[in-house]
Amino acid sequence: MKEQKKVSIESALEQLEELIARLESKDCTLEESFHLYKDGVGLVQYCSQALSEVEQQLVILNEEGETDGF
Repeated sequence: MKEQKKVSIESALEQLEELIARLESKDCTLEESFHLYKDGVGLVQYCSQALSEVEQQLVILNEEGETDGF
């Protein structure tokens, strides 16, 4: 996987979908499958980390802006 900094989660998910489609094609060699799989794992890790960061930010915002009874 190439460097994923400054890539949106949506863009990373689109790339992941493309990799999956290529892996599912019967024209994919074993070596290419390995590289695609490796890139896919990197994209999944990137998305997971990005979503965790957003979740942490939401927790902080909820704590700071918490309203009673809302």
